[in-house]
Amino acid sequence: MTTSLPLRDLDEALAITGGSLAVADEMLRELLDDLPGELAAAGAALDAGDWEDLRAVVHRMKGGSAMCAVPALHAAVCGLQGAAWAGDRARTREQLADVACEQTRLAAAFNGLAAP
Repeated sequence: MTTSLPLRDLDEALAITGGSLAVADEMLRELLDDLPGELAAAGAALDAGDWEDLRAVVHRMKGGSAMCAVPALHAAVCGLQGAAWAGDRARTREQLADVACEQTRLAAAFNGLAAP
């Protein structure tokens, strides 16, 4: 996935946290820590054809990406959500790969925030 959206909107993250960079960084660290498990759960739900569980996982990822002000990831998750709600297995798989790509980009850029 190639996007012109930024990985992180720090101004928005600071607005969300009342100006606290420490809180914004902690929220992003938690998102980075949770995303691999969320992606695995989404993939497993898709493989099992459990659209309800998939939609729930995607909803959590969407909220987390919005609250952490990570526009590129959020856009990818919104695309995944649309595909999941449409019940389009092939498009959902493609969108899930896009989210994974954005997760990788985000993790690489902010690897110092990830838990040891």
